[in-house]
Amino acid sequence: AIAAGAAERGEISASLVDLSAVNSREALERIEAADAVLFGVPSHLDDEAKSVWDILTSLKPGACKGKLASVFHTGGADSHIPGDIRARLNMLGFNLNAQDFFTSGTPTEADVSAAQEYGFGIACLMLGVPNPHKPTLVKCLVCGEIFDASLGVCPVCGVGLDQCVPVDEEEITYRVDTDRNYLIIGGCTAAISAAD
Repeated sequence: AIAAGAAERGEISASLVDLSAVNSREALERIEAADAVLFGVPSHLDDEAKSVWDILTSLKPGACKGKLASVFHTGGADSHIPGDIRARLNMLGFNLNAQDFFTSGTPTEADVSAAQEYGFGIACLMLGVPNPHKPTLVKCLVCGEIFDASLGVCPVCGVGLDQCVPVDEEEITYRVDTDRNYLIIGGCTAAISAAD
């Protein structure tokens, strides 16, 4: 499903490599020739994770420097395997700007759809183009609410898009951990904004 999503872009051709069906030399050659590599790991099967780990420990540092990579996995969210693989990819110099993809247990129809969307997003990232499937965010000039423009009107005050301006999605990097406890009373937009 991820490969199908990536292929939707048209300019991307995705190929699948089953590590149990190819020798490690062929797998290494295909990884080094690719523009991006997504490593799939069923987290609950250590033997299968070992085959990915064997390939990663065989890659020469610098051979894939700057190449886009990510990990997709199934199984327990608390598994250490995807994190270990990501750490190794970082050591090898891969570009880890893509988010990992995770499903819990047997994939549902929604998981398959999300996997296709994930593949499409990876293809957009590879091509350096915006993902047209991502929502376009706008800010209401009346109340300040930021929302997906596909709603057509501000969900808080009801004004139309003519009273809104486009905004980029803000990534919050500020963080302060304290021992203080905060109580926010109310469940309106103001309370949610305060919690954010």
